[in-house]
Amino acid sequence: MSVLGYRDPQNNVPGGFPDLAANQVNSQNTNSHDIVQSDHHDVNQYTMSFNKILYIFLQIPLTLLSLFLTFTVFIITVTNKFLKVTSFYGTVHKQTDHKSNIVELLNTLSMESNGSATAEDLLRYNFGSVYNSTNSVISGDSLQTSYSELLDACTKQYKFGFIYLHDKLKDNSMSYVNDILCTDQFVNMVKKHHGLMWFGDITKSEGLQAANNWKVRHFPFVGVIMVKRSNKIELIARAEGSLANYNPNKFERILKKNQETLIQLIQQRQNIEMQRLIREQQDSRFRESLRRDQERNRELEESRQREHEEAEAHERHLEEERRQEKLLQKWLICRLHRLHPEPTTGDNISKVAIKLANGERMVRKFDGNLPIEEIYAFVELSQRGMTPTQNNDISDTVPPYNYTHHYKFKLISPVPRVELQPEDVIKENTAIFPSGNILVEDLD
Repeated sequence: MSVLGYRDPQNNVPGGFPDLAANQVNSQNTNSHDIVQSDHHDVNQYTMSFNKILYIFLQIPLTLLSLFLTFTVFIITVTNKFLKVTSFYGTVHKQTDHKSNIVELLNTLSMESNGSATAEDLLRYNFGSVYNSTNSVISGDSLQTSYSELLDACTKQYKFGFIYLHDKLKDNSMSYVNDILCTDQFVNMVKKHHGLMWFGDITKSEGLQAANNWKVRHFPFVGVIMVKRSNKIELIARAEGSLANYNPNKFERILKKNQETLIQLIQQRQNIEMQRLIREQQDSRFRESLRRDQERNRELEESRQREHEEAEAHERHLEEERRQEKLLQKWLICRLHRLHPEPTTGDNISKVAIKLANGERMVRKFDGNLPIEEIYAFVELSQRGMTPTQNNDISDTVPPYNYTHHYKFKLISPVPRVELQPEDVIKENTAIFPSGNILVEDLD
């Protein structure tokens, strides 16, 4: 049976005819299904095309955004590394300023000590009055600005070095400051042994270096160092962590025991210094003695050299005088030979009266045509006792070579007083021509 034109195929009668109405309905249903599937296929294709186009348009900006974010992350990473390196070197630079570090730490401890002090504590020492003020109990010369300065001072001065390492992150960070460093017993112990003090902050490189050097594991820390006989710095007393680990009597015993060692080292250094001074004085005296000997030898050598030079100069002078005397004798002989004889007759005759320096008077006639030098030569020869009448050896009439004779006297006409020049002609001088008086005056 069919309902609304539909027949169940299972109820078909065998041998019956096909149900045309049912076939037509099935055919229509099949066509409708195909049309629906076709519509769905078109919609799917349209959706896929739209998604593809949307993907293409969104892919480019998303890719650029991804690249931008990647580049930004890279820049941030590199910048952070650079800032870390910069801050590291900046921190290193600050850490090397030991004076600023110690001032900052002392100020911090002073403020925290005042802030944590009780009414009983205010009646006794506080950190600022002991270590960080102009009139502090512990002398400012005892406070060292750096760890290396403390080690150097302990080595050179042979003193105890007190070290305090502070950790501001600890809850009990001020326990050592108030209950140890500011106590009468500790302050008196430092003053009694003339100790040196240094405060370190383990958050700074220098404080951390000291902590590692002495293998400190708990903070706060108080320790005492000193130089031994091998000139090596050693830690002789320590207290770290809890206040229960600090025993002031133990510290005092250790310091008293090692005080003898420091005294011996000081005496040894004084002995070495005294020996050095003695050697320096001996060397100084030796150098002074050597200098005086060298100066004396130099003066003797200079004196001998001077005497030798003077002797040589005197010998050369005598030799020159002998040579000049030989040349003078040769010139005198030559001049004696060339002296003109006294004229007896003629018009050009000058008769002069000559008064020598010794008072002796001579009268002689000279040819007026001759130069006055003829009168000079006559006087020179007469004073030497050489006259033409003498039997002198005048065979050598050649004047000496490279010799110029200088008369050691001058001839003066008394009225009027005029010096007679050797190069003038006799007859041209009216003071002596045709007659006149002449005075002989020595140049010396």
